[in-house]
Amino acid sequence: MTEKVYKALKYNNDRRYCEVGFSSDITKEGRLLIGAPGGYYFQGQIISAGLLDIVNSAKRQNAKPYVAGQTHSPETGGYDHYHGYSVTTGEFTGDSIPDYVVGVPNDRNTAGTVKIYNGNAINFLGVKHTFLGSQVASYFGHSVAVTDINNDGRDDILIGAPLFMERVSGQQLQEVGQVSVYLQRERSTFHSKPDQKLTGSHVYGRFGSTIAPLGDLDKDGFNDVAVGAPSSGVEGRVFIYMGTSNGLSPQYTQVIESPFQSLGSPAQFGFTLRGAVDIDSNGYPDLIVGAWGVNKIAVYRAQAVVMAKTQLSLYPDFLNPDVKECERPTTNEPVACFTVMMCISVSGHSIPQEIDAELQLDKMKQPMARRTQLLQTNLPQEYFQLTIQRDVGVVCRNQTAYLRHESEFKDKLSPIFISLNYSLSNSNSQEAMLHGQRAVVTQTRIILDCGEDNICVPDLRLTAEAGTDRLLIGDDHPALLVITAENRGEGAYETELEIIPPTNTHYQSMVTDRELQAGLFFSVGNLEEVESQLRNLGPSTVNARVEVEFPTRHHGDFLLYVFANASEDFLTCHTDSPDIDPYQLVKTGNATVGTVYKVKQNEVARPETQRKETVHVNCTSGDTCLRFVCEATGLERGWSAVVKVMSRLWVQTFLERPYENYVLHSIARYEVIDMPSKIQPKELPSGQAEIQTSVVWRAPDGEKEVPVWWIIVAVVSGLFLLALLALIFWKVGFFNRNRPPCDDDDDDAEQLAGAGQSEYAEMSPNTEDKQA
Repeated sequence: MTEKVYKALKYNNDRRYCEVGFSSDITKEGRLLIGAPGGYYFQGQIISAGLLDIVNSAKRQNAKPYVAGQTHSPETGGYDHYHGYSVTTGEFTGDSIPDYVVGVPNDRNTAGTVKIYNGNAINFLGVKHTFLGSQVASYFGHSVAVTDINNDGRDDILIGAPLFMERVSGQQLQEVGQVSVYLQRERSTFHSKPDQKLTGSHVYGRFGSTIAPLGDLDKDGFNDVAVGAPSSGVEGRVFIYMGTSNGLSPQYTQVIESPFQSLGSPAQFGFTLRGAVDIDSNGYPDLIVGAWGVNKIAVYRAQAVVMAKTQLSLYPDFLNPDVKECERPTTNEPVACFTVMMCISVSGHSIPQEIDAELQLDKMKQPMARRTQLLQTNLPQEYFQLTIQRDVGVVCRNQTAYLRHESEFKDKLSPIFISLNYSLSNSNSQEAMLHGQRAVVTQTRIILDCGEDNICVPDLRLTAEAGTDRLLIGDDHPALLVITAENRGEGAYETELEIIPPTNTHYQSMVTDRELQAGLFFSVGNLEEVESQLRNLGPSTVNARVEVEFPTRHHGDFLLYVFANASEDFLTCHTDSPDIDPYQLVKTGNATVGTVYKVKQNEVARPETQRKETVHVNCTSGDTCLRFVCEATGLERGWSAVVKVMSRLWVQTFLERPYENYVLHSIARYEVIDMPSKIQPKELPSGQAEIQTSVVWRAPDGEKEVPVWWIIVAVVSGLFLLALLALIFWKVGFFNRNRPPCDDDDDDAEQLAGAGQSEYAEMSPNTEDKQA
């Protein structure tokens, strides 16, 4: 329309510069919905019309174009709201006619709103429901999306606010972006507040700039969603969230990094998204991602998802060492055996023909200390492939294992864990991916002849007496200690006898009258376990190196005494340090290690009033440190590599420095060596973490230092009570009583009486003379 026509209409319905087509969507019925946020002086507007009607109207040459059946939002006043900034369609009135969801990010003083318009309208569209933004300038309504997330047959709404700000780690507000999820309830209603909020983790990442429904990626019955963050990282990212019965998963399950590298401005990967379309016709929806900074798009084709369930059972449930029904093939030795029964069922659109499996017996033990082995191979583990028939989808396999002889192991109490891990074979891993359960674990126990409950309740009796009545100074004959141990109850397995000899005595030898395992153990301190865990959260298998470094000596004295080399399943650890069991406490049974210091209670009953400052010991301060290097080969996604180092606190070192607290700083580093893919990233991941172990002195049990204020309060309270008692006694006259009579008082009274009579007799003659 020309300026002359608008002037004649007094500029009513002025749609010039309206930016029509800024947002758009098409319903399944073939109706076009377009947003025009610049219309009516940036008040904004939405317009809807049928595609055929639009084509027919283009054939007519009118000064004022008109499309039959066209509907639009009315001009309501209030400029710069950007009504129609984002649009999409869904069903929210229960009449099976698509309704319109429209974002108005600058409404309500920039707090933003999202409106639902009733699609069953003539001429002017009416608002059915309005969602309100909670933060000004967050651009609430910048993006909108509609999909049935929880599979209840009702469309749900997702609203993006890419400028949303949140306090990160208690600091000042930082712009991270947010997506609000509104689940549609019965009778086409919504809660006033979001049912779920997804918040970005990268500052200025513009999380929520775009939202795209993906359809059901993993074929679990719930639709999944992609969220774009075009400014996250260097070039932008896309985050994938899986649908559940309660909404979206709280944590994203996959991050798609930008494949583009721009030389100038960032690629803005994830600025536009489009999903829920199966491009390659493999039965799974695909995703298209736009990067306007480099004028390119990327197409991601979803892999087939294979769902797997596993059953692992044992027969019999418990292992009886006395029931030996099998024979070892090589030696024909009778052994106690059991059957491991494995069944794997798979489902999906592209079921593979083969699955790689790994069976581990007694998984929690070191390989050489495992108590069960496979009968055919005499090994505690086996790798094999299972062939699956696609028309059946289930494959089962049985393996026979046996319990080693009792003389070959010591632990009879802890359970024996049997695990089965499985994955897709390399030939199928590029075409499909395994989802859900990847491993299953079951357990069995050794029958210990301890009653029906298989729980041993021993009744140990220990007596000791000196074999020598007295010792002579200078005599070379040793002192004999006779110890008698007796068990009157059920079996007592892994029982240890600990003897602490007095100071300045030396252990010589031990003589037993029965065949039994015995030994002398020195308790050198609390058991300390340094554990470092590396977990692969990435999408592929990696080969990684783990380094664990922690201090063992301070000024030449032991702090931690390491017993053995670090090792764990699937890891190979080594070190060149000589500080691994240097006194041979574990390897030999008759080693003498200096003086055993026995702490008496009165030695630590009176702590110093002033604690000494805490001493920090680390590997950068010149102290002696122990360094383990472990190789984790073939660490799959979701799996962990754990490095454990067993040690004990060397108590004598701490006793020589009383009331001096220590903090031991250990460092664990990891580095990805390579990845088993043909395309290697430019920079492999690496990092480190610090572990702090505190050694703190405390008073003996039952004895604590009395606070000073307790003493002051007690003294003041005693003086106050004494003054109160004195006041009460004074009030009742306690201090005013007469002294009781005694014999001396009677004599004094007689003397006084005699003196009075004498005086009277002397005065009588004088009186008579005066009368005469």
